[in-house]
Amino acid sequence: WFGDGTLEALRARGVALCVAETDEERTPDEVTAPFGYFRLRKTEYSALELSAWKARFDTLLAEGRDLFVYFKHEESGTAPRYAAQLLK
Repeated sequence: WFGDGTLEALRARGVALCVAETDEERTPDEVTAPFGYFRLRKTEYSALELSAWKARFDTLLAEGRDLFVYFKHEESGTAPRYAAQLLK
């Protein structure tokens, strides 16, 4: 699924690959559309991990891309805190 042919087909049509990260795995970090679509679904993120994501997102924003970034929904309320750290 993540081969060159699929990524090229997505790019040719401006369709975003969902870059998803879980505790078990992560899809390739390939932005295939004029915007980025990210689902950050790990149970916990360290400050270092969030800093790395922020740097990645800052690069994409500097390229003029819109970003759609979602954290895992859970009852403890950590997702809004993680999002706030990306906005600093």
